[in-house]
Amino acid sequence: MKKFRPINQKNILQIFENKTGLTLTPPKSHHYGVRTAIALGLAAIFGCTIVSATDLFSSLNNDQLSLLASYEGNGIVSVTVENKSSKHLVFEENLKVIRWTTSEELPSSGTVSFQGTKIPAHSSGTMTIDLSSAYDVELLEQPLPARDGYYLLLTNNGFLFGQDWMCTVPFCEPLEPEVQTTSQPESRVNTEFLEEISENLQFYFQGGPLYGEELRTLNDAYQREVEALFSQFSGTVVPSVVSGLLVGNPEPSVVFDPDQPQEIQPQLIWEQYSSVDLNNKLLATEKEKALILSAIVPLSTYSNAGADIPLFYLFSYEKAAVTEESCAFIRGKLIPFSQLQQYLIYEDDQYLLYDFSALIYSDWQEYVQQAVSQRNDIRWDEKTQAMVQRIYDYYKENLSKLIYLRS
Repeated sequence: MKKFRPINQKNILQIFENKTGLTLTPPKSHHYGVRTAIALGLAAIFGCTIVSATDLFSSLNNDQLSLLASYEGNGIVSVTVENKSSKHLVFEENLKVIRWTTSEELPSSGTVSFQGTKIPAHSSGTMTIDLSSAYDVELLEQPLPARDGYYLLLTNNGFLFGQDWMCTVPFCEPLEPEVQTTSQPESRVNTEFLEEISENLQFYFQGGPLYGEELRTLNDAYQREVEALFSQFSGTVVPSVVSGLLVGNPEPSVVFDPDQPQEIQPQLIWEQYSSVDLNNKLLATEKEKALILSAIVPLSTYSNAGADIPLFYLFSYEKAAVTEESCAFIRGKLIPFSQLQQYLIYEDDQYLLYDFSALIYSDWQEYVQQAVSQRNDIRWDEKTQAMVQRIYDYYKENLSKLIYLRS
């Protein structure tokens, strides 16, 4: 096939202008302008009807969405989609299944079925995907090493850049990493933190991360002590809730990594709910979860994969349940809400949202270093450190302005 040359473009535009009387001047500030003009010219010449790519949902046009997947078993994946744009979003019934650490695309041998692919503007919906006829479900459900797994690559326009999205799917629990119990890194919990925790609970926060049976044994012992603490407490303990409050994307002009294009900057942030910190220690009670905002840092082993470094721990509470005398239970401590006002970053008629990061760690840079030390595959050079610093500084200053309630 011959290459499309500039002279071909010029001829097509000239024919189009002659037939229609219109002058096409591609906008200088948008690199899709020329493509759109060429497509219009082809449509005029061949009498076909087309839809411009700029009319479709695209991150290049600042259209935004959020995806949260859950695995239902037997190859069935449910994806909660929030369309934050003024455009309708229609997913193609096509996807790719890719492994995180190797960027390897899994081969398919059949048809993937979709339901709920249309998400209207400014609304949420659930898309159901059945992989069972196209992929080896037993393979997908085989445990992988910690921090590895699979993601779905979804699209609304042939996997074009700006119109494809990654969505992690937890097909199974990860393998428990091998832990050298004789050389565990010591937890860098500050001495004053331990002193403020009930003496009967201090044992839980000493030492490094645990896994498997050792972690389960430790958690059971901790839970028994927590129940005993609550039984002796005469006040009210208010549990946190998963409220639907989320952190929005940074402003379009914000740059965290100068080496990445502008549309990639929001992808350097990761939000997830979790009940544990980076040492696998419970943040509150066993049933409570925090919304954790993390930076995604590059790996030294795979160029297309990254690791999450937790930076902010956000807790939501039902506003009607909170009084100045009631308490929150955070990291082994019962703390009256009257003492937590300094951590409040968002409030509406239903929820209170607190940034309790300062109750999890006192020095965020030390905490980040601890997270990095637990892995040997992170590319922790000056550029990465500068990127994490920018992310932390931006969200530390702007968190309260970026909170919104998922509809």
